[in-house]
Amino acid sequence: MTDVRDRSGRVHRHRDSPRVRRLAREAGVDLGTVTRTGLHGRATPADVAAAAGAVVPRQDHAHGRSPSPLLSVVEVDLTALTRAPGPLLAFVAEATVRAAGHLFPAAVHLGLSGDGGPRFVRDASDLTVAGLVRRMTDPASRLGSEGAAEDDATGATVTVVDTGDRSVLIGTASVQRGGPVLSLGAVVRRPVVRADRDGHEQLTIRSMAYLALSHDEADLDGPAAGDLLSVVKERLESWRPATAAAAFAESPR
Repeated sequence: MTDVRDRSGRVHRHRDSPRVRRLAREAGVDLGTVTRTGLHGRATPADVAAAAGAVVPRQDHAHGRSPSPLLSVVEVDLTALTRAPGPLLAFVAEATVRAAGHLFPAAVHLGLSGDGGPRFVRDASDLTVAGLVRRMTDPASRLGSEGAAEDDATGATVTVVDTGDRSVLIGTASVQRGGPVLSLGAVVRRPVVRADRDGHEQLTIRSMAYLALSHDEADLDGPAAGDLLSVVKERLESWRPATAAAAFAESPR
C-alpha cells in the first residue's frame, strides 16, 4: 500500500486500522481495490464486507479477543457553549456521533453516562442537538427500560461520559462492547494564548476542557482516533452563543 503522510508530515505505512487489515486478510480482499467510505479515505469493515460480497461479523471482547486499549486526548475551547442555553453534554454528544458517523457507515448509537443515569439512544448520528436532548430526556432512553435495550442493536455505539461533574480534568473509561468512549473533563476558566486578527499573540481567559477517547486499537487505531477527536473539537469550537441557542430552541423546557 502507498505510504500516507499525516498533517505533521509523518509517514504511516498503513492508513487502515489493524481490524480492517485483519478482516481483509481473512476475507482475501485486496485493500487497494476496496471502495473507501471512512474518514480521510480509510476503509471500514463494511467496505471490506462489500468487497468480499459477504457480511464480515464483528469480533468483540466476549469472543476471546483480548482488548488493546488506547487513550487519545485533545483540549477544546468551550467558551461559546458555556454561554449558551442547554446541557453542554448534548453538544458534545452531537459532535461525537456526527464524527463517528463518518468512521462507521453502519448505524451509530449513543450511550450516555451523566445526570439521570446511563442512557442509550438508537440511531443518533443523524439527530440534531434538539433531537438529542429530546431523546436524552425521554424516560424510554434509560438503560433497563424497554425502549433502551442495547443487546439487539446492530452497528456501532459510542459512549459519552461526563467526568467533569466530579471535577475530573481527564477521565478514562473501559472500552464498551459497541465502540469507543469519550470522556468530557471539567470545564476550567483559565488564561490561554490566542492570536488576534493581526496575528499578534495575546493572553485571554477561556473556558477549556479535555476530551479523552478510550478506544480499542483493533477497532480504532491512534490516527483514526485522532481524526475523530479533531472533527469533534472543530465542531464544538465552531458554535457561537447565538447559533447554539437557536439549535437548542426546539428542545423541551
